[in-house]
Amino acid sequence: MKNTTLYFLQNELIITDVSGLLSIPYIDIVSVYCDRPYLSIRTTYNRHFMIQQSLSNFIKNLPYFFCQCNRSVLVNMLHVEAIHKNTSCSIVTGNDTYTVSRRRVNIVLEYFLYVKQNISKEYICYLCKNKIESI
Repeated sequence: MKNTTLYFLQNELIITDVSGLLSIPYIDIVSVYCDRPYLSIRTTYNRHFMIQQSLSNFIKNLPYFFCQCNRSVLVNMLHVEAIHKNTSCSIVTGNDTYTVSRRRVNIVLEYFLYVKQNISKEYICYLCKNKIESI
């Protein structure tokens, strides 16, 4: 989408353009992939949204459970099912696998443990409840 405006609210991302506005709860975002000059946002419902924004500016406004695993990919750590650390490290979210750069392996592993230990089930339920009430 060209000429978009992003609003980073407490629980969701609002994207506005000439055709209207779109609300994406943070909990529904699985990954963000940079394909310069666009970002592709993939959600839990296998929907993709394209916006014109830099990855570095985008990550500054996201909640703490998003982690940059390489130069061009952000992953929502709530959706990470496994981290494989063989000859190279990779993150598995559903059907997708993302490579973790060598210099970010330790950071990603620490982030994964931190998010899994500290995110409360009440917070996830709160996000889901707000989503259900808005439908």
